[in-house]
Amino acid sequence: MMDTQNFMINKKGRRQRAEGFYVYLLSDAQAFWRPEGSKGLSPPLKCSLRDAARMIQWYLFGGGFRPPPNSFLLPPASCLLPSFQSSVDHFLPTSTGIIEIYIKEKFQMTIYFYKVWQPYGCFSNFSPHYIEIQGTYWSTVEHYYQAQKFVGSVDAVIIPLIRAAQTPEEAAALGRCSSRQLRPDWDVVKTQVMREAVFTKFLTHADIREILLSTGNEVLVENSPTDYFWGCGTDKTGQNHLGKILMSVREDIRQLQPLSVKLRDRQ
Repeated sequence: MMDTQNFMINKKGRRQRAEGFYVYLLSDAQAFWRPEGSKGLSPPLKCSLRDAARMIQWYLFGGGFRPPPNSFLLPPASCLLPSFQSSVDHFLPTSTGIIEIYIKEKFQMTIYFYKVWQPYGCFSNFSPHYIEIQGTYWSTVEHYYQAQKFVGSVDAVIIPLIRAAQTPEEAAALGRCSSRQLRPDWDVVKTQVMREAVFTKFLTHADIREILLSTGNEVLVENSPTDYFWGCGTDKTGQNHLGKILMSVREDIRQLQPLSVKLRDRQ
Protein backbone atom coordinates (compact mmCIF):
# COMPACT_ATOMS: atom_id res chain seq x y z
CA MET A 1 0.00 0.00 0.00
CA MET A 2 1.06 3.57 -0.51
CA ASP A 3 2.09 5.67 2.44
CA THR A 4 -1.15 7.25 3.66
CA GLN A 5 0.69 10.20 5.18
CA ASN A 6 0.85 11.77 1.73
CA PHE A 7 -1.65 14.13 0.13
CA MET A 8 -5.31 13.25 0.46
CA ILE A 9 -8.43 14.10 -1.55
CA ASN A 10 -11.56 13.42 0.47
CA LYS A 11 -15.19 14.22 0.99
CA LYS A 12 -14.50 16.28 4.10
CA GLY A 13 -17.54 17.65 5.85
CA ARG A 14 -20.13 16.00 3.64
CA ARG A 15 -21.81 13.31 5.70
CA GLN A 16 -24.09 11.54 3.25
CA ARG A 17 -22.93 8.05 2.34
CA ALA A 18 -20.92 7.90 -0.85
CA GLU A 19 -22.67 4.97 -2.49
CA GLY A 20 -21.40 3.79 -5.82
CA PHE A 21 -17.83 2.51 -5.70
CA TYR A 22 -14.70 1.73 -3.71
CA VAL A 23 -11.20 2.84 -4.68
CA TYR A 24 -8.06 0.79 -4.02
CA LEU A 25 -4.42 1.72 -4.52
CA LEU A 26 -1.74 -0.32 -6.25
CA SER A 27 1.27 1.93 -6.73
CA ASP A 28 2.34 5.46 -7.54
CA ALA A 29 0.83 5.05 -11.01
CA GLN A 30 -2.07 2.59 -10.76
CA ALA A 31 -5.27 2.06 -8.84
CA PHE A 32 -8.42 0.00 -9.18
CA TRP A 33 -12.06 0.30 -8.21
CA ARG A 34 -15.17 -1.82 -7.93
CA PRO A 35 -18.89 -1.09 -7.51
CA GLU A 36 -20.08 -0.91 -3.93
CA GLY A 37 -21.64 -4.15 -2.70
CA SER A 38 -19.69 -6.33 -5.14
CA LYS A 39 -16.66 -7.14 -2.96
CA GLY A 40 -15.83 -10.80 -3.40
CA LEU A 41 -18.43 -11.19 -6.14
CA SER A 42 -16.69 -9.60 -9.11
CA PRO A 43 -13.10 -8.76 -10.02
CA PRO A 44 -11.97 -5.16 -9.57
CA LEU A 45 -11.49 -2.79 -12.48
CA LYS A 46 -8.01 -1.46 -13.05
CA CYS A 47 -7.32 2.15 -14.04
CA SER A 48 -4.58 4.71 -13.84
CA LEU A 49 -4.13 6.70 -10.64
CA ARG A 50 -4.90 9.82 -12.67
CA ASP A 51 -8.24 8.38 -13.82
CA ALA A 52 -9.07 7.25 -10.29
CA ALA A 53 -8.41 10.74 -8.96
CA ARG A 54 -10.55 12.29 -11.67
CA MET A 55 -13.36 9.85 -10.87
CA ILE A 56 -13.23 10.78 -7.20
CA GLN A 57 -13.13 14.50 -7.88
CA TRP A 58 -16.03 14.31 -10.32
CA TYR A 59 -18.05 12.42 -7.72
CA LEU A 60 -17.28 14.89 -4.95
CA PHE A 61 -17.73 18.12 -6.86
CA GLY A 62 -19.50 17.20 -10.08
CA GLY A 63 -22.63 15.74 -8.53
CA GLY A 64 -22.52 12.21 -9.87
CA PHE A 65 -20.63 9.01 -10.61
CA ARG A 66 -18.53 8.81 -13.77
CA PRO A 67 -16.38 5.66 -14.22
CA PRO A 68 -12.84 6.03 -15.57
CA PRO A 69 -12.88 5.72 -19.37
CA ASN A 70 -10.04 3.21 -19.65
CA SER A 71 -10.88 0.65 -16.95
CA PHE A 72 -10.14 -3.01 -17.63
CA LEU A 73 -10.66 -6.22 -15.65
CA LEU A 74 -7.98 -7.57 -13.32
CA PRO A 75 -7.48 -11.33 -12.85
CA PRO A 76 -9.68 -13.02 -10.21
CA ALA A 77 -8.55 -12.26 -6.66
CA SER A 78 -7.31 -15.83 -6.17
CA CYS A 79 -4.69 -15.23 -8.88
CA LEU A 80 -3.24 -12.13 -7.26
CA LEU A 81 0.06 -12.04 -5.42
CA PRO A 82 -0.23 -11.98 -1.59
CA SER A 83 1.02 -8.38 -1.39
CA PHE A 84 -1.52 -7.37 -4.00
CA GLN A 85 -4.27 -9.26 -2.23
CA SER A 86 -3.56 -7.31 0.97
CA SER A 87 -4.15 -4.13 -1.02
CA VAL A 88 -7.52 -5.48 -2.09
CA ASP A 89 -8.47 -6.19 1.50
CA HIS A 90 -7.49 -2.68 2.61
CA PHE A 91 -10.21 -0.94 0.65
CA LEU A 92 -11.50 2.59 0.67
CA PRO A 93 -13.79 4.40 1.50
CA THR A 94 -13.53 4.41 5.28
CA SER A 95 -16.15 2.90 7.56
CA THR A 96 -18.00 6.23 7.63
CA GLY A 97 -18.54 6.04 3.88
CA ILE A 98 -16.33 9.05 3.11
CA ILE A 99 -14.39 8.36 -0.07
CA GLU A 100 -10.67 8.94 0.33
CA ILE A 101 -7.84 8.54 -2.11
CA TYR A 102 -4.22 9.06 -1.09
CA ILE A 103 -1.87 10.41 -3.74
CA LYS A 104 1.84 11.11 -3.68
CA GLU A 105 2.53 14.83 -3.39
CA LYS A 106 4.61 14.69 -6.53
CA PHE A 107 1.57 13.57 -8.53
CA GLN A 108 -0.29 16.48 -10.08
CA MET A 109 -3.42 16.84 -12.15
CA THR A 110 -4.76 19.84 -13.97
CA ILE A 111 -8.17 20.98 -12.76
CA TYR A 112 -10.08 23.01 -15.31
CA PHE A 113 -12.92 25.31 -14.31
CA TYR A 114 -15.01 27.85 -16.18
CA LYS A 115 -18.79 28.03 -15.87
CA VAL A 116 -20.47 28.34 -12.46
CA TRP A 117 -22.62 25.24 -13.02
CA GLN A 118 -19.66 23.05 -14.00
CA PRO A 119 -17.32 21.19 -11.59
CA TYR A 120 -15.35 23.67 -9.46
CA GLY A 121 -17.71 26.42 -10.57
CA CYS A 122 -17.08 28.21 -7.28
CA PHE A 123 -13.66 29.20 -8.68
CA SER A 124 -15.40 31.39 -11.24
CA ASN A 125 -15.64 35.12 -10.55
CA PHE A 126 -19.33 34.82 -11.43
CA SER A 127 -20.08 32.42 -8.57
CA PRO A 128 -22.72 33.78 -6.15
CA HIS A 129 -20.36 34.53 -3.26
CA TYR A 130 -20.36 38.08 -1.94
CA ILE A 131 -17.29 39.94 -0.73
CA GLU A 132 -16.83 43.02 1.44
CA ILE A 133 -13.80 45.22 0.87
CA GLN A 134 -13.17 48.47 2.75
CA GLY A 135 -16.69 48.35 4.14
CA THR A 136 -18.41 48.05 0.76
CA TYR A 137 -20.53 45.03 -0.17
CA TRP A 138 -20.17 43.45 -3.62
CA SER A 139 -22.43 40.66 -4.84
CA THR A 140 -19.63 38.81 -6.64
CA VAL A 141 -15.94 39.13 -7.41
CA GLU A 142 -16.94 40.14 -10.95
CA HIS A 143 -18.94 43.12 -9.66
CA TYR A 144 -15.95 44.36 -7.67
CA TYR A 145 -13.39 43.77 -10.41
CA GLN A 146 -15.37 45.54 -13.13
CA ALA A 147 -16.06 48.55 -10.89
CA GLN A 148 -12.39 49.00 -10.01
CA LYS A 149 -11.60 49.70 -13.65
CA PHE A 150 -13.07 53.18 -13.28
CA VAL A 151 -11.78 54.33 -9.88
CA GLY A 152 -10.42 57.86 -10.39
CA SER A 153 -11.35 57.95 -14.07
CA VAL A 154 -13.68 60.40 -15.81
CA ASP A 155 -16.23 57.59 -16.04
CA ALA A 156 -16.27 56.81 -12.30
CA VAL A 157 -19.99 57.56 -12.33
CA ILE A 158 -20.55 54.04 -13.66
CA ILE A 159 -19.23 52.41 -10.46
CA PRO A 160 -22.53 52.55 -8.49
CA LEU A 161 -24.37 51.11 -11.49
CA ILE A 162 -21.94 48.20 -11.71
CA ARG A 163 -22.24 47.58 -7.99
CA ALA A 164 -26.05 47.55 -8.24
CA ALA A 165 -26.14 45.21 -11.25
CA GLN A 166 -28.54 42.32 -10.73
CA THR A 167 -26.16 39.68 -12.13
CA PRO A 168 -22.41 39.31 -12.67
CA GLU A 169 -23.11 39.11 -16.40
CA GLU A 170 -24.70 42.55 -16.27
CA ALA A 171 -21.80 43.92 -14.23
CA ALA A 172 -19.34 42.51 -16.76
CA ALA A 173 -21.23 44.07 -19.67
CA LEU A 174 -21.14 47.49 -18.01
CA GLY A 175 -17.45 47.22 -17.23
CA ARG A 176 -16.45 46.01 -20.68
CA CYS A 177 -18.07 48.85 -22.60
CA SER A 178 -15.29 50.11 -24.88
CA SER A 179 -16.61 53.68 -24.95
CA ARG A 180 -15.73 54.26 -21.29
CA GLN A 181 -12.31 55.44 -20.14
CA LEU A 182 -10.43 53.16 -17.77
CA ARG A 183 -8.25 54.39 -14.95
CA PRO A 184 -4.76 55.14 -16.30
CA ASP A 185 -2.98 52.54 -14.16
CA TRP A 186 -5.42 49.70 -14.82
CA ASP A 187 -3.02 47.43 -16.69
CA VAL A 188 -0.58 47.76 -13.78
CA VAL A 189 -3.00 47.14 -10.91
CA LYS A 190 -5.64 44.79 -12.35
CA THR A 191 -3.92 41.59 -11.27
CA GLN A 192 -3.57 42.82 -7.68
CA VAL A 193 -7.21 43.99 -7.70
CA MET A 194 -8.29 40.51 -8.77
CA ARG A 195 -6.11 38.82 -6.18
CA GLU A 196 -7.50 40.90 -3.32
CA ALA A 197 -11.05 40.06 -4.38
CA VAL A 198 -10.39 36.33 -4.79
CA PHE A 199 -8.52 36.13 -1.49
CA THR A 200 -11.39 37.89 0.31
CA LYS A 201 -13.93 35.57 -1.30
CA PHE A 202 -12.28 32.40 -0.05
CA LEU A 203 -11.58 33.82 3.40
CA THR A 204 -15.24 34.80 3.71
CA HIS A 205 -16.90 31.53 2.64
CA ALA A 206 -15.81 28.39 4.50
CA ASP A 207 -17.56 25.94 2.16
CA ILE A 208 -15.69 26.99 -0.96
CA ARG A 209 -12.49 27.48 1.02
CA GLU A 210 -12.58 23.76 1.81
CA ILE A 211 -13.09 22.97 -1.87
CA LEU A 212 -10.09 25.11 -2.80
CA LEU A 213 -7.90 23.48 -0.15
CA SER A 214 -9.07 20.02 -1.21
CA THR A 215 -7.34 20.53 -4.57
CA GLY A 216 -4.00 20.14 -2.79
CA ASN A 217 -1.18 21.05 -5.12
CA GLU A 218 -3.09 20.49 -8.35
CA VAL A 219 -2.74 22.97 -11.19
CA LEU A 220 -5.83 25.18 -11.53
CA VAL A 221 -6.71 26.53 -14.97
CA GLU A 222 -9.55 28.77 -16.07
CA ASN A 223 -10.71 27.01 -19.22
CA SER A 224 -11.90 30.13 -21.03
CA PRO A 225 -11.79 29.66 -24.80
CA THR A 226 -11.52 33.41 -25.47
CA ASP A 227 -9.52 34.89 -22.58
CA TYR A 228 -5.77 34.48 -23.01
CA PHE A 229 -4.89 36.69 -20.03
CA TRP A 230 -7.05 35.34 -17.19
CA GLY A 231 -7.63 31.95 -18.80
CA CYS A 232 -5.90 29.43 -21.04
CA GLY A 233 -7.62 30.22 -24.35
CA THR A 234 -8.77 27.72 -26.95
CA ASP A 235 -5.30 26.28 -27.58
CA LYS A 236 -4.31 26.22 -23.87
CA THR A 237 -1.47 28.73 -24.41
CA GLY A 238 -3.04 31.55 -22.39
CA GLN A 239 -1.39 33.07 -19.33
CA ASN A 240 -4.02 31.70 -16.90
CA HIS A 241 -3.63 34.53 -14.39
CA LEU A 242 -6.87 33.64 -12.59
CA GLY A 243 -5.71 30.07 -12.10
CA LYS A 244 -2.36 31.33 -10.82
CA ILE A 245 -4.11 33.67 -8.38
CA LEU A 246 -6.25 30.81 -7.07
CA MET A 247 -3.17 28.65 -6.50
CA SER A 248 -1.44 31.54 -4.72
CA VAL A 249 -4.50 32.18 -2.56
CA ARG A 250 -4.71 28.47 -1.78
CA GLU A 251 -1.15 28.50 -0.47
CA ASP A 252 -1.70 31.67 1.57
CA ILE A 253 -4.81 30.21 3.21
CA ARG A 254 -2.93 26.99 3.91
CA GLN A 255 -0.23 29.00 5.68
CA LEU A 256 -2.86 30.85 7.72
CA GLN A 257 -4.50 27.69 9.06
CA PRO A 258 -1.90 26.83 11.76
CA LEU A 259 -2.14 30.42 13.04
CA SER A 260 -5.93 30.13 13.17
CA VAL A 261 -5.69 26.94 15.23
CA LYS A 262 -3.28 28.58 17.69
CA LEU A 263 -5.58 31.56 18.14
CA ARG A 264 -8.57 29.29 18.83
CA ASP A 265 -6.55 27.32 21.38
CA ARG A 266 -5.79 30.51 23.31
CA GLN A 267 -9.44 31.49 23.59
